[in-house]
Amino acid sequence: MHYRLASILDYRELADLHIQCSRKQQKGFMYNLGVVFFRQYYKVFLAEKSAVILCVVADNGRIIGFNSGTLKAEEHALALRRNAIRLGLAVVLAMRPGLIRECIVRFKSLLKGSRISEYGIREGPRGDYWAWDPADKNPAAAIELHKRFRDIMGNLGATCVRSEVDFDNKVALRSQLLLGGKIVYQFVTPDGRDRCIIEFTLKEKD
Repeated sequence: MHYRLASILDYRELADLHIQCSRKQQKGFMYNLGVVFFRQYYKVFLAEKSAVILCVVADNGRIIGFNSGTLKAEEHALALRRNAIRLGLAVVLAMRPGLIRECIVRFKSLLKGSRISEYGIREGPRGDYWAWDPADKNPAAAIELHKRFRDIMGNLGATCVRSEVDFDNKVALRSQLLLGGKIVYQFVTPDGRDRCIIEFTLKEKD
């Protein structure tokens, strides 16, 4: 097992692993968008200049965990807006009208001017997704992955990193709090989920 940063060639594996993990989350929404959407999503993400995606790779070369994020959440939001048609067509291929309606609501949230939108963080360093293969459970290694991701973000100049976590996602919430994260904001998403923003201080500001 070893660590490495993701490349554009990893978009399929990242998409597949994201879906597997999302299915395990209570009230999960994203996995319903399907593999076509996620492959397009990670192609867009990996092309962003400020993207940081750290992978854990098994001895056979398979990605078994990753922690994704960005040094500039505003860049990520802009990339999603610029690729809205491409991503929207991927949702259409999922053939779920309700999903299209939900995605339109989320897309509109990217157009708002506040630092915190109806769904989450829109500016500054942001943790996007922390995934570990459900079929290869290794809590200690998953926690080490998260720590190393934060270290990289700090080494790249971030003084803190924020992530959105649903209160229903009890494992992720408890893990991040035990690792030193602090809840700095609580809100309810337009689709009725209780959510919080967790912040990790990486280093003191100058």
